Amino acid sequence: MGPKKPFFSFVKKKPQKNTEELRHEFKKRYHHFKLLLLANSNALNAMTEMEEAHQGERPLRLSFIRSRCTTIATNVYLMIKNLNALSGDKYTRLYEKFKEIQSSISPFLVRHEPLKDQPLILSMEKLNKTLADHSGNKMANLGEIRSRLGIAVPEGFVVTSRAYRAFMDDTGLKSAIYESLQMAEAESFEDYDNLCREIRRVVLKTDLPDALKNAITEGYSAVEKKLVAGVPVAMRSSSSLPELAGRSFAGQYHTVLGVTQEHLFQAYKEVVASKYSLPAMMYRINRGIREDDVTMCVGCMAMVSAEAGGVAYSKNPVDAQDDNVMIHSVFGHPKCIMDGTDTADLLVVTRETPLRIVKRDIPLKTREIKFNPAGLLSEVGINEERGLKASLSDEKALELAALVLKIEDYYKTAQDVEWVLTREGKIIVVQCRPIVQISLKDPVNIEEDDHTRPHGILMSGGSTASPGIASGPVFVARKEKDILNFPQGAVLVAEQSLPYWAIVLNRASAVIAESGNIAGHLATVAREFNVPALFGLKDATKILKNGEAITVDADRRQVCEGKIERESLNRLKESQEVSQRRYYKSTPVYAALCGAIQHITPLHLLDPDAIDFVPEKCTTFHDITRFCHEKASNGMFETGTDKEFTEYQSRQLVCDIPMQFWVIDLDDGFRERPADNNFVKFENIVSIPMLAIWAGMTAIPWKGSPPVNLKGFMSVILGSMGDTSLDPSMPSRYAIKNYFMVSKNYCSLQSRFGYHFSSTEAIIGENAFENYIHFRFKGGAADRRQRVDRARLIASVLEEMGFHTVLRGDSVDARMKGHDPIFTESRLRIIGYLTIHTRQLDMVMEGEESIQIYKDKIIADVLKLV
Repeated sequence: MGPKKPFFSFVKKKPQKNTEELRHEFKKRYHHFKLLLLANSNALNAMTEMEEAHQGERPLRLSFIRSRCTTIATNVYLMIKNLNALSGDKYTRLYEKFKEIQSSISPFLVRHEPLKDQPLILSMEKLNKTLADHSGNKMANLGEIRSRLGIAVPEGFVVTSRAYRAFMDDTGLKSAIYESLQMAEAESFEDYDNLCREIRRVVLKTDLPDALKNAITEGYSAVEKKLVAGVPVAMRSSSSLPELAGRSFAGQYHTVLGVTQEHLFQAYKEVVASKYSLPAMMYRINRGIREDDVTMCVGCMAMVSAEAGGVAYSKNPVDAQDDNVMIHSVFGHPKCIMDGTDTADLLVVTRETPLRIVKRDIPLKTREIKFNPAGLLSEVGINEERGLKASLSDEKALELAALVLKIEDYYKTAQDVEWVLTREGKIIVVQCRPIVQISLKDPVNIEEDDHTRPHGILMSGGSTASPGIASGPVFVARKEKDILNFPQGAVLVAEQSLPYWAIVLNRASAVIAESGNIAGHLATVAREFNVPALFGLKDATKILKNGEAITVDADRRQVCEGKIERESLNRLKESQEVSQRRYYKSTPVYAALCGAIQHITPLHLLDPDAIDFVPEKCTTFHDITRFCHEKASNGMFETGTDKEFTEYQSRQLVCDIPMQFWVIDLDDGFRERPADNNFVKFENIVSIPMLAIWAGMTAIPWKGSPPVNLKGFMSVILGSMGDTSLDPSMPSRYAIKNYFMVSKNYCSLQSRFGYHFSSTEAIIGENAFENYIHFRFKGGAADRRQRVDRARLIASVLEEMGFHTVLRGDSVDARMKGHDPIFTESRLRIIGYLTIHTRQLDMVMEGEESIQIYKDKIIADVLKLV
């Protein structure tokens, strides 16, 4: 066989180029090599972030996964491009493998839903649960109970998912929003708030397609014909994402009430834009829901003039052992129940036949919300006499309870039903969805003798909106802007239980509000997040002080001074954290991560000397980075050791030790251009990794060859007699000189000392993710067993110093990456020490005892270097 073809072929057999031309051409190639190394570092950095996210410790955005996948794919492509630039397009097959892997990842990141032949609007009478993908769950459920159960619901129609996609796609909104989310590096609430505001601004200023305008107008006209001309309507969100218990989206989207015909289009856009309200975005992030999973259908329903309204639960949402029907009711429209701004009547009805009321809690009500003929909201005061009366009669309460149980029986799960009572005495359901019900455990007794128990009760009373007990510092929020600075683990204290406060529930240890009830949106979401919540504590914002450590016992409806640190509470907290991680791992976003990462981070190409270390075997992006890095590194060395090239590029190092080295400056490894083309002084070297290696080589003087016994000496003689490379008439690997190839942050050392060979490649820069060391060692003069023992010795030392090593016969392959510059330099000094001080040790290896003796000595020496 002829000599191995060089990796690079730019050096001709008889070069006609002068030194400067060769230097320029080599710098161009080294430029590609540096770009490849940078791309490798960027790709591995993003892979590390994805692997950390894969632990399921925190909620994720789909845009995070997309951006990391984009970063990885971009940099892997750059590696392929630069490797082919270095090798003369030797590895173009990698482009095909790249496309195959990319196509495997894409389905997990992009939800491809072809627009089916569906209308832009659907009337209420046509809706049922089979159309949830088109109409959203809220409207589909209303159509279902209307057609299947004969339950009254408002007249109206739904603007479908097809209409939403037409609005997003046809106007360019989808790509604009996608770009904003991808480019955003939001960390704080304020960052997210600014991002959300900008997206909503863009949505609201975008005009609807004409076909969608016409469809909405036609739908409204049909409602007018059924009811009355100019009928005001409510525009409400109806997300197509399945409404599961524990994922209600309660209060996260905007509802526009009292909409007239001239404001239909703007109201529709306001509801759609609320997908990007701060509460909605944070809810999706914390519940692991992908942006593409939420299609904003919008229900358009005739306003109902309500004499009373509220929320009814078919079971107690804060106690899974209680299966009574819980009815919350106020005079007029129930908006104040939903937004947590007022108290409400509570009627508890047993489900046994005959139904009967077993509890009444009728607080003083001071106002009601009415709609004038134009559909506008107005607040009307209530005198004390009426305010102390029940807003719902016993007869209607029992009728409502029967209706709620009917819905529960149909759906076979507990239900949360929003309802209104017309002035004609008709109950109309405006929403139904699965309930979030919590199983209560035995409450922790904070009054037990404990040296860490609270010092006293600060407040008591109110109602348990979400059960549990938790401690933390008080954070009083008086306006929305305050919440942007909410710290981890604090107790939120506010006047009203506003749905907006839900954005901090993943950070809050507990919630206290002066008003509100368990039927409000914030209470619903607090139960989803397992955050204790106590509502109806008057003057809480005045009594509790910012930063004050308190314990909230929502089960006993107490707020105590001090922070409880008890083993039982710590176990409860740990259990909640485990439960939260388990929830994260069940979310659509985590599923998308798992699907994508299987084509990105696994590494199958482990052995560069294996026969299957080829492009065709690359099945992940990590495989491609490994392949590209290995081939590029090998190629750079082959270029540096090319005889004709080194005659022009290498300079002998002038130093004070009796060893010969040649140095090739790849870019900026010299302080200044040497005046002599044949030599470079050590003082002129500025390569950080080379200086670290050199420090290890020279720090402890080598005392010469170890004492060799007769057996060791004979093994060298016998090995030399059979080694054709020592024949002066044969091409010999021993004729290779010791070369440093350097830049300021890069070094490759190829060395031969006696009968063994070693190579070291390293990068040291400010970014720890870019730093790495790759050391290879092979050969020796003694017999194979002794060479293997020396290799075992070297591998053992390096493993103890934190390297990952692979041992094959008499060869060692050791790697380290991702450490700060100071640490990396210290490990390079160890490599320098081993390069010099392991010379000829193979000749004195006599099994485990000798390995341990020399290991102890080497460890003692290298510890002086770190």
